[in-house]
Amino acid sequence: MTEIKSIEKPDERRDFPRGHLEVVQLSGLLFGKATFEPGWRWTESLKDIMGTDLCEADHKG
Repeated sequence: MTEIKSIEKPDERRDFPRGHLEVVQLSGLLFGKATFEPGWRWTESLKDIMGTDLCEADHKG
């Protein structure tokens, strides 16, 4: 079965300091579009939330 979804209508929005992530979930795949404001830094915006010094996600594209 083919799934068709648009990032323009995300399943979820995750807000964090100085940015946000819009997420679309497909069978076996999580697709996200991140928006970062000028000056965004992992260490200032996500380090404490994620509990890691660096992003550990597998990135495609």
